[in-house]
Amino acid sequence: MRGRDSEWETVLGLLTETGDGRAGVLLVNAETGMGRSLLLSKAAAEAEARGFAVTGRSVAGLGRLAPLEPLVSAFQDIGASPAIAYTAAASERLLPAIDELRALLTERSAERPVLVWLDDVHDADPATLLALRILPPQLASAPVVWILARQLTGVRTTEADLLFEQLRDEGARYIELGPLDHEAAVQLTRDVLKAEPDQEVLRLAAQTGGNPMLLVELLEGLLEEDAIVIEDGQARSIWNVVPMRVRTTVQRRLDELKPDTRRLIEVAAILGLCFSAEDLAELLDRTPVELLPTIQEAMAEGVLVETSTAACFRHEIVWQTIVQMIPMTVRQAVHRQIGEFLLERGELTAAAAEHLIAGASRGDARALSRLDRAAAQALPSSPSTALHLIERALQLTDRRDSDWLTRTATAVETLTLTGNLEKAETMVRAALAEPVPMPTGARLRIATAAILHLRGRAAEAQAEAVDALAVADLPADMREQAEVALLHALTAVPDQRTGAQRASEILGKPEQNGGATLIAARILLAVSRWGKGDLQEALGLAREAVGEAVLGSVQARRTHPRLALASMLTDARRLEEAQDLLRTAEQERSSLDHHAWAAGTSALQARIHLAGGRLQDAAAEAAGALRLAEESGADLFVPTALSVLATAALRTGDMNAVVDHLERFAERLAEGQSVPDTLRCTIALAQYEEARAAPGNAPALLARLRMSHDQCRRLLVTAPETAAWLVRVLAANGARSQADDVVAIASDLADRNPRFTFLTSAAAHARGVRRKDVALLDEAARSPDPWSRASALEDCGVALEDSRARADAVQRFDQALELYQRHGAVRDAARVRSRLRGIGVRRRHWSRRARPETGWASLTESEQKIAELAAQGLTNRQIAEQLFLSVHTIAFHLRHVFRKLEVGSRVELTRLSLERDRPD
Repeated sequence: MRGRDSEWETVLGLLTETGDGRAGVLLVNAETGMGRSLLLSKAAAEAEARGFAVTGRSVAGLGRLAPLEPLVSAFQDIGASPAIAYTAAASERLLPAIDELRALLTERSAERPVLVWLDDVHDADPATLLALRILPPQLASAPVVWILARQLTGVRTTEADLLFEQLRDEGARYIELGPLDHEAAVQLTRDVLKAEPDQEVLRLAAQTGGNPMLLVELLEGLLEEDAIVIEDGQARSIWNVVPMRVRTTVQRRLDELKPDTRRLIEVAAILGLCFSAEDLAELLDRTPVELLPTIQEAMAEGVLVETSTAACFRHEIVWQTIVQMIPMTVRQAVHRQIGEFLLERGELTAAAAEHLIAGASRGDARALSRLDRAAAQALPSSPSTALHLIERALQLTDRRDSDWLTRTATAVETLTLTGNLEKAETMVRAALAEPVPMPTGARLRIATAAILHLRGRAAEAQAEAVDALAVADLPADMREQAEVALLHALTAVPDQRTGAQRASEILGKPEQNGGATLIAARILLAVSRWGKGDLQEALGLAREAVGEAVLGSVQARRTHPRLALASMLTDARRLEEAQDLLRTAEQERSSLDHHAWAAGTSALQARIHLAGGRLQDAAAEAAGALRLAEESGADLFVPTALSVLATAALRTGDMNAVVDHLERFAERLAEGQSVPDTLRCTIALAQYEEARAAPGNAPALLARLRMSHDQCRRLLVTAPETAAWLVRVLAANGARSQADDVVAIASDLADRNPRFTFLTSAAAHARGVRRKDVALLDEAARSPDPWSRASALEDCGVALEDSRARADAVQRFDQALELYQRHGAVRDAARVRSRLRGIGVRRRHWSRRARPETGWASLTESEQKIAELAAQGLTNRQIAEQLFLSVHTIAFHLRHVFRKLEVGSRVELTRLSLERDRPD
């Protein structure tokens, strides 16, 4: 029996014991279609082959003829007289009749073992149930085996329950024929189709819930109706249809129900695969108490099952079939009714949206108006639901309809929020290609500005927002949206003086501006002040913005001030606070369904990892950010991710990867995008060129490093570790005055911000490199940035070597080497080892330690933790939450774990983990 190996082993064991002279009882529970009849017929055939006397019947319906009729009818095969049932009709003769049956079984079992099987015991009459309580214990010493089977449903008869409980207490064995597992269902599908099923066929098969009868009916029906094509041993579905034989089976089950129960099931099916009794009662204009008998009957017949929160159809294929059997016009009207009452009580879930959509049709102005209202209601909290609604409304709207442009604007806004920026831009450009009346035209331009900002085209976004604000009599809510879009765009432009001035004017008149505008203005001003080196003021502004957003509107929270504050804290190497903020920001972004910003949170997470010296995690997170940006079109965040990837690759010595990342960055510049982190990418490109050390490349390198004092100040605040490198490279290539300028700017930043140790250390490092001052470099080695500490120690070692303090130089180099190696900076560590060799000291390379390429011992500490949690059954998201990493980082590490352990799935990983933990 396919997928029933353990159950069949139980049957064989029982027959073997009975053949050896011992009695036994097997109780079988199974819902309809789970293979109960097949198990019984195979058991009967096996028993006959072993020399048993076999007798049995289905109990269904026989108990209505006469008491004990099921047993008497079954025992006729071994000599029972039909008169026994008539004898038992008189209550005082029931026990003597049962005694006659016992005597018959005793006599027959003396000749050879006997198998008695009865199916549908749940339908047995009281006399038969009494006999089944009495006979097995009385025949315990005779070689008689009993197999009693019943249908497992939501509601069972009390008498059958008591019988099964008593027999189990007396030692009866018990099996329950549950759904086939995935592997068994797939194999049964192969057996029926005589071919390898594709994913669509397997998806259809999964709708049967592992019920063998339904699965076979479905597959054979699909074959009969040519809905499956078999070519070269492969079975593929060519259309999704419920075959007629499944419809007939379901129809037969419905016909057996009472009219009220059938009506309830049909209405419930339109509600969905699962539904609440309250919703069903409201739809049928009944109370839940009034529905109780019909729901109980549906459960007793195995159509419905109860979960902790709702009632559900037991099998998806049955639910789909019932829905398809209801006429379309009726279905649509009920969907419309459901959608309306859910909308009226303010319950706009995804399911409610589906009902509204299913109930709408082309030209139905009332239904389309409902979709508009539902989309507007969903937009603040669930843009994806709003998008689903408005896209359906657009499909049903003629382009000549006056509402088409309004619905297009809503669709563009929802596409932007949910992160489909390319489609949003295409749609809005098409709409604006023709004359558009106001204020819809302004609304579309505001949407365009938001799209262009996220696509990294700040100048274009600024122009669109300015045009929208120039529209006369612009409604207040749209004016706020336009102002926020403009402030966002100004935040991203290289020269923020104009934006800072506008932000200051807005903050000077708070009573004239909305909450989202004030938050966006504070963010812009904070970013501007941060770049100028006014760090305390910038943090204060950013914290104020975060505080206002907490209690603000949805639009206010969608300005994401936490990200700006977390970015500043990352610059300042206050990484724990930055991480906490980012975690909260990501939770809020997710709750707001604001997928367009997902790449932003991921890119910032990569920066936090990089600042903490976790190069592998930083690269994994940055790669995830790039994928998210590619999916959504949010190019605004690409340079941040690329700068992290390039920096991590530089430190690990993967120069090919550096080239790939920086070429992609160069393409962005060629497209004319003005985006944050351009300076970080430019420095990474310069560091790559310096590392290549091509002869005569000094002029090109110096040209790349030529920047204004404002640009240099912004760079040293957002990437303080570059200060010493700039001084070193500029001085080495003859640009001493530029090197002095960098030292002066770094020192000025430190003097103006004495509470920020990252600037103090960066300034000391820059001055120490310029002056070859050991004391300053030792001071710089107290930086909160681990890579900067190692770099300062290395520079200190160079200065000591130049002053012939060899022992002290070796000490600093060793300290630098240990830090570089600890944080995976392979290229930097190699450079320090080279310096040590230059003074006659050799240090063994870390990579030579005994770590195999495969197996558990090959895993890093991070990989081991993640592998252990994955083997315990945690999802990537659960692991990420437990280890305070992102889902992308977990996925990155798991790929390495699978490769090193040579497994292809979590199941194999779990098995391998259990084998490893098992004591010898």
